[in-house]
Amino acid sequence: MKPSISFDDTPTVIDLTEDEPAAVVLPPTKHELNLVKFCSAYSDLSFATISATYPPLSDYNLPTTDTVSTPPGASKLETELSSLIGKGMLEHRIDAVDEKLVLPKRGGPWRGIRDEALRAAREHEHELLLRLHRVDVVLTGIEVKKGKGSVAGLRRWC
Repeated sequence: MKPSISFDDTPTVIDLTEDEPAAVVLPPTKHELNLVKFCSAYSDLSFATISATYPPLSDYNLPTTDTVSTPPGASKLETELSSLIGKGMLEHRIDAVDEKLVLPKRGGPWRGIRDEALRAAREHEHELLLRLHRVDVVLTGIEVKKGKGSVAGLRRWC
């Protein structure tokens, strides 16, 4: 929506007559919150278990906060779970082959290796930055030459 504003001595006038659909964000329903609470307690959960405990809202013909229709080949529960995952309410992933909801493992065996590689890369980058700084100092001619009595000279000035 682009407001039209007049810049004369009169007060600012904003024209809001353009018809643009406003994005309506509905809060999650109790059913969705209960489903998230139930699924969050498990790392591996079959659709049959979820359906037995919390049947999909579409079975009751109740309105949901999601307007996504069920794609062909997907169950109503799978669509509902995918919308919860898309909204960021569930951290699980859907295993469509085994019809399960699976929580991916955090970290894994590569976590330590990745952290070590990142630490080594940061250390190498810091070392290269210091070398570049040293080259800049030498090229500009502001290098301080080390003398024979450099420590004694420092004590004299302190």
